[in-house]
Amino acid sequence: MHIISIPTIWSCKTPHCGWLNLAQVRQLRVCNKTQSVTVCVTWSNGFKQVFTGEDAKAIISSWQEASNKYTHQSEEVNNASN
Repeated sequence: MHIISIPTIWSCKTPHCGWLNLAQVRQLRVCNKTQSVTVCVTWSNGFKQVFTGEDAKAIISSWQEASNKYTHQSEEVNNASN
């Protein structure tokens, strides 16, 4: 059995909306239109929020960074247990 520790805070600083905790995201949808990027976040409480432009880019960047870090840590745990 593997125990995976998931952080309770994944901070993301957006240019216009301040700090966000991506650990509270239930669903993240990205829409790439021809000239702009839109991110629709569904929070763990069911509330939906739309971010555009630089805020959306900051969220995507932080999400990818957190995902890469978590994936890398999971691989290390799996390799250590084998």
